Amino acid sequence: MGCRNLNTSPPLSPRMSGTGCLLRQSAVECVDTGRFKMYKQRTMRPVEERFWEKVNKSDDENCWEWISSTRGNGYGAFFTHTPPEGRKCHGAHRFAWVMTNGPIPSGLWVLHKCDNRVCVNPKHLFLGDRSDNMQDAAKKRRICTIGKSRMTHCHVGHPFTPENTKLTPLGHRRCRACTDISDAKRGRKAAAIRARGEK
Repeated sequence: MGCRNLNTSPPLSPRMSGTGCLLRQSAVECVDTGRFKMYKQRTMRPVEERFWEKVNKSDDENCWEWISSTRGNGYGAFFTHTPPEGRKCHGAHRFAWVMTNGPIPSGLWVLHKCDNRVCVNPKHLFLGDRSDNMQDAAKKRRICTIGKSRMTHCHVGHPFTPENTKLTPLGHRRCRACTDISDAKRGRKAAAIRARGEK
């Protein structure tokens, strides 16, 4: 029994039995094993072809804007389908860098010179670490946190001495005195709640 091509309908379960199956022509093909019908992925077009067809290119100097799907943070999203990884989502600007310049070294980010999140022009991209990204964002007036590393006292007035400074996993400084005060306050509140419950 053959397969029915209905491009406007979604495919049914791979274990569907009966007289036919629904098939998306661009994605899968139906194989009748005798017991049930199975789907197998067709060979996809080259990844470079799939990627660049989603880019609105102008000249080399201007932004090449991503015109396909985007993530919630505004960056382009590009999906690949490979046997080891399966379906995987990549940042479009990161994927453009990899195709043009090779793998991204561990610990480095792909940053934009043009500050246009949907731009994938390799000439507008550069590598940097987290500190470079923060400084670049501050220079473009997108954040205002740069400069706190030069503060000598916390917002209450405790000095950032080696004994009074604690580092978070992200490398941010925390005042030990303020942390102790906050912990003590939470402890008193929890003790009060327990005392009310025991009455």
